[in-house]
Amino acid sequence: MNKNFKDMLLESESGYMMPFSLKEDEELQITLGYGKQKNPKTGEDFIHQGIDLLVKDKTLYAIASGYIIGMGQNATLDNYIVAKYGKYEVTYGHISKAYKKYGMMINAGEEIAQSGDFLHVSVRFDGEELDPMEFLSMVWANIQQLAAMGITKQPTNE
Repeated sequence: MNKNFKDMLLESESGYMMPFSLKEDEELQITLGYGKQKNPKTGEDFIHQGIDLLVKDKTLYAIASGYIIGMGQNATLDNYIVAKYGKYEVTYGHISKAYKKYGMMINAGEEIAQSGDFLHVSVRFDGEELDPMEFLSMVWANIQQLAAMGITKQPTNE
C-alpha cells in the first residue's frame, strides 16, 4: 500500500482508547503474528491477515468514534464483530460476547465485546489490509499526545 500518513490519521471526537486494558504486571503475548506464518497444527505456511493475542476474557473497548458495521460467526474467526473508525475497519475475532449490535454508533471507551480464550485483530484501511500493530501503535501515540497536552482522562461509556 502506498501510504500517505496524513490521510491515515485517525480522527475521533470521543478521544482514543486501547482495545483492552492490561494490569501493570501483565505482559501482552502475541500468539500468532501478522503476515507469513506457520500453521501451529499442520506446520504449513500461510498468510495470517491479523494478529492473535493471548487476552482471555478481556473487555474490549471502542478505540475511537465509529460504528459497528459487521458481526457474525464463521469457521476462521468464530464469533466476531467489526468496528469502523473513520477509514479503518477493525475486526475482533474469537469473542465470547458482543455488547453492541450492528449499525450502532460507538465512542472511544465504550464496551463493545468480550474476548474469548484469545483475540484475533485484523485491520483494513480504505479497503487494504495493514499490520494491526502499526494501527495500535498509532492509537497509542494519539493517547500519549493527548496526555502530553494535559488530557489524561480516559473516555468512559457514561
